[in-house]
Amino acid sequence: MSSSQASEHNNSSESTEQQNSTTHQRLKTSPLASNLNTYQPACSHVNMILIGEIGGGKSSLISTFHRALHPQLTSQSPIAGIGLNRTTAFTKKIKYYVLNEASTIITHDTKGLETLMRPELEHVRAIRDGKIRDDVEVRQKQEWTVWDYLMSIVTRNPDAILDPDCLRNEQADILDIPHAVIFVVPANQRKIPTELTNFVHLFVEYGYMPLFAVTKIDCHGAEKGDLYAATNLYDTKKEEIMKRFDFVDYDMIKPVQNYTQWDKRDLSIENLALNLLQKAVLTSEMFIDRFVQRQKEYEE
Repeated sequence: MSSSQASEHNNSSESTEQQNSTTHQRLKTSPLASNLNTYQPACSHVNMILIGEIGGGKSSLISTFHRALHPQLTSQSPIAGIGLNRTTAFTKKIKYYVLNEASTIITHDTKGLETLMRPELEHVRAIRDGKIRDDVEVRQKQEWTVWDYLMSIVTRNPDAILDPDCLRNEQADILDIPHAVIFVVPANQRKIPTELTNFVHLFVEYGYMPLFAVTKIDCHGAEKGDLYAATNLYDTKKEEIMKRFDFVDYDMIKPVQNYTQWDKRDLSIENLALNLLQKAVLTSEMFIDRFVQRQKEYEE
């Protein structure tokens, strides 16, 4: 073999090794992702619900969760439909998505909040109570009276003003209700709406420990990859959340950068998403334990 042929052979070998290394990195699953993929809860599955304003990044976050758990699916489009902005936000119905390989972690996407007024609050209350069927749009009755509206407030039962077609026929049980709630708050939002407090307390009063996903930390207007700008944007929003909700602990707020290019893997994006997902799983377990304990005490 001539020196030029040897050199060409070595270059070819190095190129092949680099390709194999790149492929291995692309397909490699982190230990945290492996644990979540094989996760086995006390009951058949855990339910997580995402709530936030329209265009906040809820559907993108669900797809980022899924992408982080399935690195081999580089050519697959996001599992949850995604709108480009607030005016094209996609989600119109409550929809569920199975995230992990064991089919034990399920996230429920919801329609983005627009008015944050009483009707939307009652919609979310019905979802919290497990009254809404999957893959339906939560909507009002075509005809309802002021008396129906007042009764829904006094009794804290939104059924009086909701379309019967979107309600479950059977009584909801532990597998029908959310076990963890993640409020999605975009970092580039000027100020968290005051009305969002009512939605957060809707879950707190039922024993939930709400989590906050601060999305769009990369939307800071600086150069791409500017970690300082991204960190500052996140820290500012985190401080605002902690001031608004004095019961919120530091560890209940997580930064998130959703995938936008689905054919390329980004480990930093996945690590952020998986840390939030792990926290949501732990929160789900604690809620289920408390729920089961209350049921036992009630039966006694």
